Amino acid sequence: MNMLKTSFLIAAALVTGTAALAQNNYTEKVIPLSKQASKGYLYDWEESPDGGLELTFKYSEKKKEGYEKYSVDKTFSNVNQSLTETVKDRSVVKENYSKTWIYAEIGGSNSFDVLSTKLKLFKVAYEYKWNKEKQRYYRSQTNREKVTIKNVDDKSYEGFIDFGNSDNGELMVLTAVSNKKEKNFFLLNVKTDLSFKETPFNLGGNHTLVYAGTVQSKITNDDDEFDIAGADMVFIFAPVDKSPDLKKYTYIRVDNKGTIVDQFTFQAPSPNLLITEAKLLPNGNIMLFGAYTKSKDAFEDVFGEYGPIVSPGFLATDNTGNQNLRMTKYNKHVEDENMLAMVVMSMKKGGVEWQREVAVKEMESKLKKAPEQKKAPVYNGKAFKIQQFDVMPNGDMLVAGQLTGRVSMGLGNPMKSYKQLICFHFAKDGNLKAQYGYEPESIDDKQNVIYPIIQQFIPSADGKTAYWMVLENISVKGYESFMDAYNGSVSYYPVYYPSIIKINIENATISNMEELGKRKYRLNRKLTYIYQKESKSIVFVGRDEDNKTLWLCKYHLN
Repeated sequence: MNMLKTSFLIAAALVTGTAALAQNNYTEKVIPLSKQASKGYLYDWEESPDGGLELTFKYSEKKKEGYEKYSVDKTFSNVNQSLTETVKDRSVVKENYSKTWIYAEIGGSNSFDVLSTKLKLFKVAYEYKWNKEKQRYYRSQTNREKVTIKNVDDKSYEGFIDFGNSDNGELMVLTAVSNKKEKNFFLLNVKTDLSFKETPFNLGGNHTLVYAGTVQSKITNDDDEFDIAGADMVFIFAPVDKSPDLKKYTYIRVDNKGTIVDQFTFQAPSPNLLITEAKLLPNGNIMLFGAYTKSKDAFEDVFGEYGPIVSPGFLATDNTGNQNLRMTKYNKHVEDENMLAMVVMSMKKGGVEWQREVAVKEMESKLKKAPEQKKAPVYNGKAFKIQQFDVMPNGDMLVAGQLTGRVSMGLGNPMKSYKQLICFHFAKDGNLKAQYGYEPESIDDKQNVIYPIIQQFIPSADGKTAYWMVLENISVKGYESFMDAYNGSVSYYPVYYPSIIKINIENATISNMEELGKRKYRLNRKLTYIYQKESKSIVFVGRDEDNKTLWLCKYHLN
């Protein structure tokens, strides 16, 4: 067992066997901590052969380190507490290594070029040294040099979005070269030996970038959106104003070697179709998630242009994701516009398999509330951030996220906010079966909305139920880490409280939210829960606000 490794992925074994929903789905245990353990931290854990747990706390007393172990059986009936001077050494030793990367950016650090979109490339070398005590690599830069690449016309590249490859350090960056008549897009592949390949996107006329992102070779929610190791890239372009057909969008899929594997045009439902997410489906198709406004204007005139490449001199110091001036304008338009309809599409090889849209005014008719839920938020056409996407065994798709906006924290620029929980339940053909929603009480305090709520779907063994796990957060003012305390750096950081909502996949209904621990216990930030394979259950691990009690909650998934 790895030491305190947070896991937000459930093993495939979870979807085997049988499941039954019981009225009381969880068992709790509150254990008083000793004076020493309450001042220490959870150091290690281990599942015992009988299905119980052993949790070890590390503390320092009189300049000596000590350990205290708490053992519980699988039913949480018996607790044993013991002090020990030694524990099992679960640490691993890894080799130090060096690696070279190619990085991209735009702009500069002074008033003359901070707003420039001209592409800049750098070759950067790092040394990675393994720290056995911390069980992690520490990186130090050993060299950085600017790289100059010329295209055949000796024109300057404009940078839009870049993707790194963690396997080989190579870079893929979407660029454009403009002349008096049009802007031509290229995908630039730069290797660490500084050789490069330029792949033109033959779009036929002037276009603007609507969306660009990665899609993994297997379905996962744990991917890095800018890492193309084991992933393809998806690009969506829209015609600009004065084009003959403003709805004639272009879809391009490129593998991580820079080869175009699919490219076609499709008829969008609106000239300003906004695409915000692309996800891999089990059949290999790509699902696009988006929306559009009532305007008949071109995408560029409504939203501007997408292009999140970093400009170091411009990079926002808050959580808004405004990497450059272009993205600042784009994000503001996305947040300010009211959407007329939501759109989902399945893109197969060579064309569109299906396209579905739901008018925002019809969303209330799709709302399904829990039995005791008096009021539930309805998708209102405002900005929506997808945080979880899962395909159930029957092919149904669950898309969960939060409505977003801005909140003033008295720090100058407003911060991005994450508010009401929204979950869309689609059939495998893309038709919307239901919309679910919850409004956590914590969002009434503005300091709690600057961090997103962690969400995850866990399917039952028979695939008929999805457990919607919600880790609601509140923001606490203090020292987030030891180094913050050492440097006197006070900030807000999130602590989490777990809840579970059961979704009936066949009937498209939901249960009441089960607030585990009734907000009395904060989850351990490095070990939010433990999955127990044999009992098909998850155990949440937390402590009270004063760190005087250990809280364990076993939630039964079958």
